[in-house]
Amino acid sequence: MNKNKHISDEDVITGHFKGGGYAFYRLPGADYYTFVSQQERPEELAALDVSDSFEGLVIAPFVISDQCPVILIKPDFCIRQELNPHSQHLSQEDFHFTDDDASRKDCYKKSFETCHRFLIEGNIGKIVLSRRMKLHNTDTNPWKAVQFFFKACQLYPHNYVSLWWTERTGCWLVATPETLLKKADNHQWQTMALAGTMKWDECSQKDFDKVWSQKNKDEQQYVSTYIEHRLLPFVHQMETSETYTSRSADLAHLRTDFTFTLKEDCHLGHLLQRLHPTPAVCGVPQDQACQAILKNEDSPRKYYAGFSGPINLEGESQLYVSLRCMEITPQNATLYAGGGLLKDSHEEDEWTETRRKMGTMLRLFK
Repeated sequence: MNKNKHISDEDVITGHFKGGGYAFYRLPGADYYTFVSQQERPEELAALDVSDSFEGLVIAPFVISDQCPVILIKPDFCIRQELNPHSQHLSQEDFHFTDDDASRKDCYKKSFETCHRFLIEGNIGKIVLSRRMKLHNTDTNPWKAVQFFFKACQLYPHNYVSLWWTERTGCWLVATPETLLKKADNHQWQTMALAGTMKWDECSQKDFDKVWSQKNKDEQQYVSTYIEHRLLPFVHQMETSETYTSRSADLAHLRTDFTFTLKEDCHLGHLLQRLHPTPAVCGVPQDQACQAILKNEDSPRKYYAGFSGPINLEGESQLYVSLRCMEITPQNATLYAGGGLLKDSHEEDEWTETRRKMGTMLRLFK
């Protein structure tokens, strides 16, 4: 393809990109990354009606709105490159910053108290409450988002890592452990229920039933039950794994895998509408939990807790929930993290859990 259009990965790396949107992504366990870009402004959708025939990269927000539509990047330029640990793009420098984390704790406490009251009263079974932390660049040189992407690929080889930019979304980086949908072959699809959080070194060598609290087990069960219930009308058959401990960087989660085949009249858009947002990022019942989130969180989620990934691109259809993520500008980075609240949740514990999850992005600055 014609690199004079200035839409290649090298154009992004050198600061000369002039297209309408781009995305880098590295699939879990892969030793390569894929770069896609579009010359013109990407298509925007006001609903999750993504076509089965679409070829490119999809970016979806937590809740679709005029400000945060679904974005479809159709590749005018696409290249797969080996990830070389000695590449000049893998910056080892420290990034200097200040943060506003402490100043936001009062906001989180107020949101927690309101949401927890819904849980105690029994109106909602689970709410995922999120918060954000803003980092301010204290260097004179602006941050280069692509350096964060390559560093995340190094640090988190088993996560889905993606960096995308469009004029509408701005620039975002994710390094997520959670699959929303993955096409295993022409007939089978896969998804997962991922919930509950502990430090990995607290549970890696210990008995499963003893180490995981009932609160974590209940939280994960909400997600598993929801996924099974939402998928059953659309599938011929489904296989469900045992629930097991899954590692993501320094954290551990409870995970259940689902493998299924679809009925002939079910399409990708149907699946996305049935699954998103799952109780892992929203709550149960979905509508009530979502309304509580939109009303009580102190800042909009935008593309945090949405999803992104390739569809029919380079032979891959894999979508991942946008967790462990941050929104990046040359002078600031906004980190997002959340945790599932049940009626027996405690505010300090949940605050600590969000801090641990933000550690995935914070490590990129050291």
